[in-house]
Amino acid sequence: MTPPVSGAGGGDKHAEKSQEAAAVVHPSDPISQSIGEFGRWQFLLTFLLSLVNFPCTFHIFAPTFEGAQRDFWCARPDGLSMPVDQWKNVSGIFDLDKVKYG
Repeated sequence: MTPPVSGAGGGDKHAEKSQEAAAVVHPSDPISQSIGEFGRWQFLLTFLLSLVNFPCTFHIFAPTFEGAQRDFWCARPDGLSMPVDQWKNVSGIFDLDKVKYG
């Protein structure tokens, strides 16, 4: 195949690239043809929607931080003569192995 001859000199390369681009065969997918290529607009929408959706994922990670083992109990009221281990069990941290009924 012989390249087209033109007097401008620089237009031949552009014409060849246009012909090569037109010759590339893309699979005929009707959905891809209707929505187009993934460009700057699609990237911007994907990025903005990701920013909006990011805070919604914290409920997935909440048990990781809220379910951690802690050694915490409420302060005993003044005048209560109860051992610390028993008060821990009554005031919030429940250790079912050490629960005493009655």
